[in-house]
Amino acid sequence: MAGDILLVRLGYDVIELPPSNGHFSGTAWYDQALSEMILESANFAYEGKWWCIEGGSQELAKRMHNKIGKEKVTFNKKVTKMEYLAHTQDRCTDSKKIAMYVAGEEGYREYDAVFNSAPLGSMQRMDLRGLNLNWGTKQAIRSLGYGASCKVGIRFKEMWWMTKLGIKRGGVSKTDLPIRMCVYPSYNIYDNEPNVGDPKKEPENVPGVLLCSYSWSMEAQRLGTLIHRDSPKGEDELKTLLLDNLAKLHANEEWPYDKLHELISNLYDGHYAYDWYNDTGTTGAFAYFGPGQFRNMYPYIVRNDGAHIIIGEAASAHHAWVVGAIESAVRGVYQFLYKHSNHSPICNSILQVYNEGKMKEPYGPIPYEFDRTTDVEPLTVDTGKIVTGKDDEGQKTVKDARPLNVEAKEYLAGKDEQGQKVANLANGNGEWLRQGVQVEIWRLQQGGDRLDPAKVTPAQVQEFTVLEEEQPAKS
Repeated sequence: MAGDILLVRLGYDVIELPPSNGHFSGTAWYDQALSEMILESANFAYEGKWWCIEGGSQELAKRMHNKIGKEKVTFNKKVTKMEYLAHTQDRCTDSKKIAMYVAGEEGYREYDAVFNSAPLGSMQRMDLRGLNLNWGTKQAIRSLGYGASCKVGIRFKEMWWMTKLGIKRGGVSKTDLPIRMCVYPSYNIYDNEPNVGDPKKEPENVPGVLLCSYSWSMEAQRLGTLIHRDSPKGEDELKTLLLDNLAKLHANEEWPYDKLHELISNLYDGHYAYDWYNDTGTTGAFAYFGPGQFRNMYPYIVRNDGAHIIIGEAASAHHAWVVGAIESAVRGVYQFLYKHSNHSPICNSILQVYNEGKMKEPYGPIPYEFDRTTDVEPLTVDTGKIVTGKDDEGQKTVKDARPLNVEAKEYLAGKDEQGQKVANLANGNGEWLRQGVQVEIWRLQQGGDRLDPAKVTPAQVQEFTVLEEEQPAKS
């Protein structure tokens, strides 16, 4: 909306510039948050290296599958319910277990922790009442914005855009036609270059796939009405539209519409279309935060008790990107390690690698946006009071209150071989993550949707506060 107002002030007629309300990518995106636009722009403004996975992005999932072990991964399983087991209801301990119910299975599976990567729209259909989720988390699962998106690829017997139109190095074409955006392949199209001279091997004379339509928002919703779950069956109308739009988009003096349409129709060798809003496993393509949602919902998505941990691109600052999903997993693992670090030497040792910033990619470091130590106001205990504000000199107005370890110079790292508490210098890295886990544990013990700071006792935070200086022995 602000962009349209600016265009009017500059003398443009917004009616003549419809893409202005869709970031030149989609129509009717007025409900997106400003932060969403800034984050997306920051992603594309990244000045580091961009990497291409040889063999395609599916190689990432395949190799993770092989690393974990094929016997440990199951497919086509639908989780219907999760809850804390009744005999592990002391929720301030590390002993609680999660019961997971899977459709078609008797009983339940028992886990120490669950990393829930389901998109929030699909997660909403799970019965999570037994996890006593925070009210903010429930709200995010119910109402966080998700964008619509469709992709359609056509396989042609010949890459006509290269042979006839000279589009040889990839790129995109954007249009106001229903296909909206056409993406030309740039990956491995010249793999056969050593065989140049052999007309059967040159890239121009071999089949190729064109991403003929990549759409978002309202265009995707409209195009999605022509897409079937068992694509390409029953999609004759979609096929007709695609070939028509491609011919209109690329027609020129040498290749007028009728001539080009006949060519590409004869070269057509099949297609496949996908609509993410028509997939029960995703219920939307990617998180697309609306106004106020990043401020009011995002913190509750990433906050957890170290047992039920929401991950995925929606639980990151890089929506719709694989890197966002990976970074959310790093954050979730860190929170899990913190929860178990007091009783597991292995977890504690790995936690320290993260704290020292030595965890190598892709398993670290902790995403920068989660290092928010200075952004978190200290919670105070001891008398049941909390920080209420600052006086004229900027000093915090708290009486007889003991601050939680937010601004402390040290934090507990665990215990040594003699069982004594050990403190490391706090570098701030991950402090917000640790607080999130601890605060959720307290809230779960209280049993409500929101934490009541007045009910937090010094005993509960003893293992979370800074080591006090040794007091001289009484004579």
